[in-house]
Amino acid sequence: MTKFADAEFSQDMAELPFTHRRMTGKHVPSPKARERLRKFTILPHDDFLCTWLENQPLEVYEMRTYILRSLDVGLVAEAKAALDQLRTRPGFESGVNRQFLLCQDVRVMNLTHQPPEDIIPIVYEALQITWQKFHEHSLGDSTLLYEEPRLLQALANTRARMNDAQTAISLLEFATRDLQTHLDEHESSNILIHMLHDLANYYLQDKQYGRAIETCDMGHHISIMRRRGGFLPDLCYTKALVLKESKGSEPEWKYLLLQAYFGSLLLKRKDQAKNVLASAIVDFDYVIETWGAEKLEMGTGASTLPTLQLREGVGCATLNEMVQTLRNELEMTLRQLAEGLCPPGTLSKFENNQISNVQLYFLEPILQRLGYGIDPYCNVFLSDEAYETRKKRDEVLQLLTTQQFAEAERILSELEALGSYKAYANLQFILSAKATIYQGRNGYDKTYSQMLHSALAVTWPDFNEADISRRQLTYYEALLVNQLGNYYMMNHELEQAYKIFSQLYERQCTQYNDDGIKAMLYSAVAHNYIACLIGLKYWDKAIDISNQTIDFESANNRMHNLPELAGNRAYICVMHEGEDCLPYLALAYYGLAMYESHGQEKNKDSVHLFAYKQCGVDFNEAF
Repeated sequence: MTKFADAEFSQDMAELPFTHRRMTGKHVPSPKARERLRKFTILPHDDFLCTWLENQPLEVYEMRTYILRSLDVGLVAEAKAALDQLRTRPGFESGVNRQFLLCQDVRVMNLTHQPPEDIIPIVYEALQITWQKFHEHSLGDSTLLYEEPRLLQALANTRARMNDAQTAISLLEFATRDLQTHLDEHESSNILIHMLHDLANYYLQDKQYGRAIETCDMGHHISIMRRRGGFLPDLCYTKALVLKESKGSEPEWKYLLLQAYFGSLLLKRKDQAKNVLASAIVDFDYVIETWGAEKLEMGTGASTLPTLQLREGVGCATLNEMVQTLRNELEMTLRQLAEGLCPPGTLSKFENNQISNVQLYFLEPILQRLGYGIDPYCNVFLSDEAYETRKKRDEVLQLLTTQQFAEAERILSELEALGSYKAYANLQFILSAKATIYQGRNGYDKTYSQMLHSALAVTWPDFNEADISRRQLTYYEALLVNQLGNYYMMNHELEQAYKIFSQLYERQCTQYNDDGIKAMLYSAVAHNYIACLIGLKYWDKAIDISNQTIDFESANNRMHNLPELAGNRAYICVMHEGEDCLPYLALAYYGLAMYESHGQEKNKDSVHLFAYKQCGVDFNEAF
């Protein structure tokens, strides 16, 4: 995407290392550094974008995602084959691209248990491409870019294999502090949560029990607030180990083991669930009651392993070209793509590389409307003002999740005072948040419906419910349509809700070309759609959508809505299939237990009561 003139850039890096490092205490390079850097980029930005790879087309980014996901689930041979393809690609010799290859080589070596003394020199070689003075015992206050977070994690894991827990801990403490300052992006969030899990294990190895528990709790909180959840079973298991070893509360570690076991099953990790069962007996002298959940086949039974599907003929080297190419592929006019997001003339200038001040809050919804997110392609570093406002947006979303409406309103009032939040997608964010607050306080009345329509009108002036399936939607447009469908459902207008959800679900399935952006809303839409189908007694369709959603969420390592999907299946068993609902209720109960400190305690208690009335089972007796 962003091109660098390698020779000149490398020479300038020696004089200006902060072109790859943010200044101390700053989120972005200093303005002077950014101006110097712009002469090496095809795509100038006030919001500074460092692409993950240099001068590579879209299909290479799809290969990159496939390699990362393959290594995440241990598919070493598949990842190595894709890496070998990348090594032979023209233009893949630059420093940043070589760092990516070396980083994945190191991960392969760790997964295949190669000698640590063979791994460490490669980690140093890779890190010193972008961090010239790197030394693991003198980290300073540098900020992590490109593959540096994964390389530090790999180095920490290697040191831990050498029984050097102290060095592993110091590396991960540094990396997790830095990653917590990054935006809530799909990639950085996943790395952060994985690192916190590793860090908790190394604290346990070093018998720092208090810190291990604190780190488990931090990882648990971040995983929920950033709507991931894939590491929740692992964090529960590690915390159970800490409590057992430190003579902690027996009921608490039993409760955590149950969450680890059923959480693993929800994510379709049967081998991991079996390991928890075996460890419970060997390490804890405790037998987990499974209630038959191990016999269930969650989802369709199809594989959730990553597959490589390349888009043919997309050779875009910059974001400008990417937007123009994708718009033409979709046969969208400039006016259609820009509607409600920016002036069409601005978009035209951007596509033709005639503009130097495109902010992320313009570019991000444009890419969403095209079916893409930005974080699979770029490290995003915002100007100081943009970073602070983005942080406030993330805070508002977290406050809405936990229904802390007064504090959310206070932050919204600060955002409303800014010129950038008086139009386009930012204004829609404000109106959407206000509608959510109103609904939380007043329910699903006509005023709430009017507020949703007003928010939609910002970017979709001629909104028509019949056009949902034909519209390329931004994230907030889809969110508002989902809320509108829920409004109809809560007012018992199920046929109207069905028209909304059936179109919106189809759009979620067909519009998005990378799973990161799709996953932001897919399961929430599916959950509402399934509830609507159950209300209409469309049982087979409800089961089909439920299975597809379980497959997608588990493949993308996301727990957030899986417990409620299991609860839906339990209800279908009782009302339609006549099957034993208890295994699904156990999955729902212990899945929701992982979220009880974040607003799901009432739902968990409802499942508990249903299980007791329907099956005569008290889940609390298990711990």
